[in-house]
Amino acid sequence: MSEPGGINHGIVIGGNAGVSGSALAAGAGARAVHEGGTEQDVRALVTRLRALLAESGPADGVTLAQRQTAEEALAVIEGELSAGLPATGRPALTDRVRELALCLAGTGALAQAADQLVTAVRALLG
Repeated sequence: MSEPGGINHGIVIGGNAGVSGSALAAGAGARAVHEGGTEQDVRALVTRLRALLAESGPADGVTLAQRQTAEEALAVIEGELSAGLPATGRPALTDRVRELALCLAGTGALAQAADQLVTAVRALLG
């Protein structure tokens, strides 16, 4: 909230409490991806998830097991994207995206970003 002098106290109101400005800034473009569908959209969401995951911890409801599962899933997703999404790689991509969304369910901003990734991957793969 700003005072008349323009001083920002950095108070966060809403679902992003506990997430730093750098993580939010990393996802600023990804928020525009509602019904994504391009590989660039998916990559932007993966970047956003990595930033949010790096900033999250037990206070945000993210356990060590969730973090490890999410990091492994993101690595597979990035690998599939780098491989050019061959037909044989699509099941691995969709499985990992679903696993990521289930793993992060109930974790606020992370869960929302994972849900956006599911939507973007579905649109990408048709």
